[in-house]
Amino acid sequence: MAMQDLQRELQRLTGSARLSDAVDDVDKIIDILTSARERVAASNDPHTTSLTLTKLQNPIKEGLDGLKGRLTQINKAHNDFNKSLKSALSRSKNALPMDDDPMESQSALINRAIAMHLLREGQFGVASTFIGEVQPHSEPQPPMVSHPHAQPSSSADAMITDADDLATLDRGTIKPSSYWNMLEATDFPALLRSFGSDWAAIAGHMKTKSVVMVRTYYARRKEAKDWEVIVAEADARKSRGEERPAPPAPPAPPSGDAMITDADIPADLTALQSQELQAQFADMYSILTALKLHDLYPAIKWARENGAELEARGSNIEFELCKLQFVWLFKGPAVNGLPDSPDNGVSGALKYGRENFGRFQHRHLREIQQLSCAMVYSPNLSASPYRSTFDISLAFDEVSASFTREFCSLLGLSAESPLYVAATAGALALPQFVKYNAIMKAKGTEWTTQNELPYETPLPKNMIYHSIFVCPVSKEQTTETNPPMILPCGHVLAKESLQRLAKGSRYKCPYCPSEGVTKDAKPIIL
Repeated sequence: MAMQDLQRELQRLTGSARLSDAVDDVDKIIDILTSARERVAASNDPHTTSLTLTKLQNPIKEGLDGLKGRLTQINKAHNDFNKSLKSALSRSKNALPMDDDPMESQSALINRAIAMHLLREGQFGVASTFIGEVQPHSEPQPPMVSHPHAQPSSSADAMITDADDLATLDRGTIKPSSYWNMLEATDFPALLRSFGSDWAAIAGHMKTKSVVMVRTYYARRKEAKDWEVIVAEADARKSRGEERPAPPAPPAPPSGDAMITDADIPADLTALQSQELQAQFADMYSILTALKLHDLYPAIKWARENGAELEARGSNIEFELCKLQFVWLFKGPAVNGLPDSPDNGVSGALKYGRENFGRFQHRHLREIQQLSCAMVYSPNLSASPYRSTFDISLAFDEVSASFTREFCSLLGLSAESPLYVAATAGALALPQFVKYNAIMKAKGTEWTTQNELPYETPLPKNMIYHSIFVCPVSKEQTTETNPPMILPCGHVLAKESLQRLAKGSRYKCPYCPSEGVTKDAKPIIL
């Protein structure tokens, strides 16, 4: 009820208590006085001056009374809102527990999350200042790169965990990281001597970098470090069939159960000031700015340059961009504002489709056929069966979100900022937690079960990232220490249930006659 009252008071405050009305009243009074002064100055007659001042009394009094009434109304609305605010956010009723700060020991992770969020939002200067303030003794770093078209994102593009732990490649438990530590940077020339321009082989050997990260790291440093010569020599040795130099051994993978500590983080946050990472985000915001202006060519160019990696991920972003470009041209100069030429309108769209849709036929033949058939209905497209295909009211926003998601995934990041998602989810869960905490205090009891809350957190679907599996035998929810295990017969049990069912090293499936050895059961991730 308190929050509902607060919402009503806020609507009343924003709807009626506006200072702009009071400012208008003041402007009217000033206009009256200015006009009177001009009349007095123009007449230079004492009688006219006296008459003008007499006529001023009523308008000025009415104006001041109206101003006083408006200010009184504004003051009353502010007082009412202040009372509602204090009632809704009373500290004495449901104060949050401040005894223990679970994030106190993770300040390095928090600082890095903040810095990464600022970089993802295009706030390069703010990120540089923040990093300098949290690490005042760090060595001077090169200035943040900027891009003339890079703009902060207004939407929440928005992460679930730390940025390095989001995009798991198919390489065991190691996560791809866009940050190059000293050991990786030192070993990279030796990897070039061993593998040459085989970026996939280098990424597979390192296990902590994706193909895009390896290729980008090389491209941004090849001229300064003469790596082009090293790669050319390595490729020549490979073509002659000569034995390659042995690559340096990759670092040992961390334990999957190990807690993230400061040792797992770059020695200082200045690693986030790398020109490579900043340039990547500057490129992303440059392309997003072009998309806002309905210019699809920079995004299409990026998709083609990274076509191999996007194809390996099963991404459709290049086709979606080309499809939208076809529709945009199809709309003609009256809608897209492009020059009225053979390259625009229906003829321009047909020409564009012939030049670009051929390589997409094996995956998107039906959609290409629909786009082609729409040509027949071009005079009355709004009444045709293809009107939804050519509806672009939300198309550019949707393709911008898809582009951001794919761009970040190739960098080993999620499409949304972890800091934004964590703060939003926490704000949504906070009312339930405050209510639960008040009930526990009133009853004098405590919740003793770890890794599980006594209530359901009301999160939207886009913030629910993991499926929940309940063991059909023990009726318990699986956890990281008790994961679901799939048996060779296809049935799934919790790990602890399987251990209880096993006799020695063998077990019998509780749902079918199959028997097997416990080591054949594999953990699964839902």
